[in-house]
Amino acid sequence: MAKDPGTIVTALMQKFDIEHPSIEQITSHLTADAVWHNMPAEPASGADAVRRAMEPSMSWSWRGFETVHQVVQGNVVLNEIGRAPCRERV
Repeated sequence: MAKDPGTIVTALMQKFDIEHPSIEQITSHLTADAVWHNMPAEPASGADAVRRAMEPSMSWSWRGFETVHQVVQGNVVLNEIGRAPCRERV
């Protein structure tokens, strides 16, 4: 049984909730048509582009995300983030 998009995105965001997240574990949730829009940057479209967009931040010291609100409409998921990762390089 397929999971709903909100559940999939929540599982994806939880992969960031360790000090040194694995890009492989994070991108394992992506489909070929995935879009990652980390504002204010331009959106990355497609699993390979999303991976390339995420890779530079994998050297940061992470504390996970705090999702304040999540809106799901069809297969579109929007998360409002209250706490973002620390950008301290490790």
